[in-house]
Order: sequence, then C-alpha cells, then structure tokens
Amino acid sequence: MKRNLLVFFIILLLGIAYFFISGNGITYEISSDITDISPYSKDYTRLTKLYFIENNELVSESRTITVKRLDVEYAAVKALKTGSKLETQESPIGSDVSIISVITTDRICYVNLGSEFLTDDDQKLFLKVMAIVNTVTEIESIDYVQVLVDGKKITSANGRMSSPMTKNTSYVQEQELQHKDIAKKFMDYIAQNRYDLAFDMIDSESKMEMTFRDFKESALLINNDIKGYTQSYAFAKREQGRFIIQVKYVLRDTPGNDNLVIDPNMREEFYYSWPMIKEDNIWKIKYYDL
Repeated sequence: MKRNLLVFFIILLLGIAYFFISGNGITYEISSDITDISPYSKDYTRLTKLYFIENNELVSESRTITVKRLDVEYAAVKALKTGSKLETQESPIGSDVSIISVITTDRICYVNLGSEFLTDDDQKLFLKVMAIVNTVTEIESIDYVQVLVDGKKITSANGRMSSPMTKNTSYVQEQELQHKDIAKKFMDYIAQNRYDLAFDMIDSESKMEMTFRDFKESALLINNDIKGYTQSYAFAKREQGRFIIQVKYVLRDTPGNDNLVIDPNMREEFYYSWPMIKEDNIWKIKYYDL
C-alpha cells in the first residue's frame, strides 16, 4: 500500500513538473516586430552656465543646451566649442580643437582635447582651462575637472593645471555694474538680438509674470523702435526710495548715408525707463512693474 502511494506521488510530481515546463498549456507566438527599448532616455534640454573669455577675464552666459544619451558633460563641452554669439567673447575651445573624449569617474570629469588646445601663453591657457572647469562643474554631479591634451596632463611652470580642479569664480568679471552700465548693457543685448542675456538681467518677479517668449516679443518691439536711432545716454536717479534707470535715444546722425531711409514723422528722441532692485547683491531691472 505504501509503495503504491509512493509511486502515485512520484507520478503526480512528474506531471506537475511537465505542466510548468511545457508553458502551462499556453502557446506563445513569437513576433519579429518587437521594438527594442533603449537603456538611454530621449534627448532633453537643460539651462546651464557657460564660461567664455573677455578682456583676460571669464564671463558667464546662461544657455539652454541639448543633452543626448544622458551625456550632459559632453553637451556642455560641445556648447563651449560652439562659442558665444558675442564677438567680444572668445571660446576656450577653438573651432580647430577636437574633443577626443569626456568621461566622468567618481565625480571627476576628464575632458580630453586635441593638441590644438595648447598655447604658449601660460596665463591664457590657464583661463581656457578655468572656463572649462567652471562650465562643467555647473553640473550637480561634478566636483572636479581634469583637462587633458591627447590623454596627457597639462604641464606648466607652477603645475597648477596638472591635477583635477574645482570651480573658481575669482577670475569671473565682477557682476555688479554701475546702474547706467547695466542699462546700457541691457539695451545693447536687445540691439544684438541676445534676448536670452537681456532676460537674465531682469528681476525674478518680472520673470514670474512673463515667460521668456513674452519678454522676447516685447524686446523685439524695442529693437524695432531703436532702429535708425543711437543711444545718447543712460543714467540712474533715485525716486521714491528706489533707483530708476533711463536710456535716451536720438535720431542717428548719418550725413551722406543714403542707405538709411528716415521717416520724416520719426521722433527726434525718446526714452526708456525702468525701476531697479537688488537681488542677491546684484542689481536687476524690474521690467514688469506690478
């Protein structure tokens, strides 16, 4: 009797095993139309700061960059090579310099560039390296940057570029300008179609009330208004406990210039005026006055 029960249980276990191995009796159809899912996310954009060189100092520029295959470090370095849209600002990575690789390990980013990156001017080379370091360390996951040339460390008299370097803003142009300088720079950016840089100069409340697209539409109108005019002066005055900046434009004096057609109905002069407030110790233009 016991032997019969043992045989019965063995047969039962073999039947259960066959049931699972054979796919629970379910037939699966194999299709060749399967779409592979990439381990990388889709391209995305992010706002970051890029650092360029102007008058032997670093200047920062906020820019939206496109990141492919999650490689934000490479995207930032590539954006640097693209350069600034302002002719006065020089990219630390020339158009003739090849980007060999950009690799991050243990929060240190290794930027390997071609030999064209090198220059005999040690101070200029240091500024170029610092521009790259400050740009890449804007990324939250990066603490240090090591700039290499053809896979080798950069050697200099004091050895300051041969080791991984961290952010250093002491070489960045002083951000706090005089009121009139801010007004002039703001209008110059608009005249140069650099609405992104002009947008960075307005206060946070204004940015909450209007999107960049709204600001650009408004700035386009200003740009159109000042065509045929030249900036006469910019100054700031204190009024009701706050500073007000004022920029004056007058009809451009162009004797003998037949290419410029001036409408006789155009105003001889006009003004733009905005309040200014301080945010984080930096003067900002209150473009949208509530």
